[in-house]
Formats: sequence, structure tokens, C-alpha cells
Amino acid sequence: TYGEVVQNWGTSNGGAILWELWANPETGTWTLLRTDRAGLTRVMTGGGDFQAVSGAPPSTGQRS
Repeated sequence: TYGEVVQNWGTSNGGAILWELWANPETGTWTLLRTDRAGLTRVMTGGGDFQAVSGAPPSTGQRS
């Protein structure tokens, strides 16, 4: 519906949890998904104003 594609992903809990960030850079919409080891996927949150960046994130306490 929103034309989002996977922008990034990672795991936590020793690989038991898969996190996926889906976004549409043109419209700014984004959705964060969490998939557990059993294969159950949940929408955790979503929003707008997505901006793709390159390089290291800002230091703790700084916002860009």
C-alpha cells in the first residue's frame, strides 16, 4: 500500500529476533517489523519523515 521496501535489517537475542526497517524514501513512510523464531511477524511501529543516510550515526545525545 505504501510502496515501502526493506532499507535495513538486523537480529537480536542471538539471532532469535529479526528486525526489518521498511521505508519509502519518496513519501517518507516507514514501518518497523519484528519476526520471532517461530516465524510470527508483528508491526512494532511506523511513521513518516524517513530519510536515508550514509555513514556513522551521530554521537549519543546529538540529533541531526
